Amino acid sequence: MGAASALHLANRNPEMFDATAGVSGAYSTLDELGYQYIRLTVGARNGEATNMWGPRGSTAWAEHDTIADPSGLEGKTVFLSAATGLVGSAELGYFGSNELVLLDGHVLEKGSYESTRALERALGSVPAVNLRINYMPSGIHNWPVFVSQMVPAMDHILSGLAAAMPNGRASAGGADGESLGSGSAGSGSAGSSSAAGSTGSGGSTGSLRGGSS
Repeated sequence: MGAASALHLANRNPEMFDATAGVSGAYSTLDELGYQYIRLTVGARNGEATNMWGPRGSTAWAEHDTIADPSGLEGKTVFLSAATGLVGSAELGYFGSNELVLLDGHVLEKGSYESTRALERALGSVPAVNLRINYMPSGIHNWPVFVSQMVPAMDHILSGLAAAMPNGRASAGGADGESLGSGSAGSGSAGSSSAAGSTGSGGSTGSLRGGSS
């Protein structure tokens, strides 16, 4: 749930962040997909989602829904990424015949894909968003997908930050007289690039096993 938190923090605190990234996230807390995603994720660790925000549909749940109101991302640099959830050769190579990992990863990543599409549509009404989106034709909700998106996510985040400014102080283990000029929030995973604000490659609602990645 790191991607959802990164986008939420940047959206609710626009004065603190210039850039944010989310890889394989679920960005709504109000729709059925978002609710089930949160419930299952927290429940898998023996937690209870209502301990965070109270009963479903409460003000706290609504306040954490980035898709419903992404206006705080106006003028921000945003990176989003998700895979379709289809199992390709890379997933089979990593996880072999572990059907539980493949099924769980398929369901979660398919949900992330749909939620990312919904956030992309919502951002279409927000002015001046520097948006880059990577949609992957295959991949499940697991680290092989996440890790591959770290570099493109960081590259895009850095493009939205102001240059470091000298502050006259030496920093241990780093360059003298430099400090980061502005903040970013992010969380990531893997894929192939599409142009900023594009719809990327189409998703599939077909069988669990897809083509080679």
